[in-house]
Amino acid sequence: QQEQIRIDYRSQTVELLRRSLERGDPGKKNIALTFDGGSDDNHSREILAILKEHDLKCTLFLTGKFMEKYPALLKEMIIQGHEIGNHTYNHPHLTTYTEDHRQQLRSGITREYVQKQLLKTDSVFFAITGSKLRPYWRAPFGEYNEQILTWAAEVGYLHIHWTGSLDTHDWVTDESS
Repeated sequence: QQEQIRIDYRSQTVELLRRSLERGDPGKKNIALTFDGGSDDNHSREILAILKEHDLKCTLFLTGKFMEKYPALLKEMIIQGHEIGNHTYNHPHLTTYTEDHRQQLRSGITREYVQKQLLKTDSVFFAITGSKLRPYWRAPFGEYNEQILTWAAEVGYLHIHWTGSLDTHDWVTDESS
């Protein structure tokens, strides 16, 4: 009987990136301001003016569609010194969270799909700016799980979440809710 050897390939880079960064170092007195840009500019110019007035820099997670629709605004964000992160191409729901409060993969969400969402956005950014996006991404609607994080890590992206208690809820359309 022949002995079998099993080898599991593990990339140190993927292992490092396949997590979600929720908070920075609690020992440091720093705050990271982040904003998301889906498909509309949602007062982006006003926000940029306030940030500029107070000499503040932030990270803006933008979709590829946002970048295509507002290339001049994207360039202004970069000129002002803001960091741009990946918010997928068209802001899709990736899990079943909105239906069942579980982060199970939504039907049709595959490795290829998730990676294409991230890489297409990176390509749009490059076409407009001539630069590669920073290696940070934020899942639309906060919908992600270990599998999605792994797929994103395989193409070089670290997930950056937000502090839930500090969410402005500006995305809520029904103000009475």
